[in-house]
Amino acid sequence: MIVKNETLMGTTLLCLGLCACGMELRKNGDVNAIHLTRVFAPVDRYDCEGELVSSRTEEVESPSAWVRIEADDDFAPLVHATVRNQSLRPDNNQGMLSYGRTSVSFQVHASNTWLAYQVKTGLNEFEYAFYEHVSTPGATLEPYETGKVVLDITYSERTDTEKRVLRPTVEECEVPEEESQEP
Repeated sequence: MIVKNETLMGTTLLCLGLCACGMELRKNGDVNAIHLTRVFAPVDRYDCEGELVSSRTEEVESPSAWVRIEADDDFAPLVHATVRNQSLRPDNNQGMLSYGRTSVSFQVHASNTWLAYQVKTGLNEFEYAFYEHVSTPGATLEPYETGKVVLDITYSERTDTEKRVLRPTVEECEVPEEESQEP
């Protein structure tokens, strides 16, 4: 996977590649099992006057997980990393850019959400590439490491019985002062 520097810049998903969090994935085709759970619970919502405005079952936890791919070279200088889910349709084939790390972390989600890779139940194959940093615009970047990771996604839903109560904060209930109007 050889790319131009502008191509990497255009595929940036902010903050996803900037933390070294999540489960470290095994590479080279080894299957990584990940279970995603969507959680529902009864939720009571109140307004600023303390009146109950809704009482219903809502999603309280999204089916997502953070994962991480580590470069084999721990001492590589400032790097770019790209990741693409090859198992879904092209419009969900996001790329990602990471600076200054020898790993890339990203979130996988059972739904098509912003700043996360959608995954399907079953096997999901992700291709990745690590590049040394080149600051020259238009420079051709050749990866020093490429490979794939395979996620075996299982999914479940559960409903908790503990009721959650949501009340607005004091700040949310403050009425903004009207600006004085000059004649």
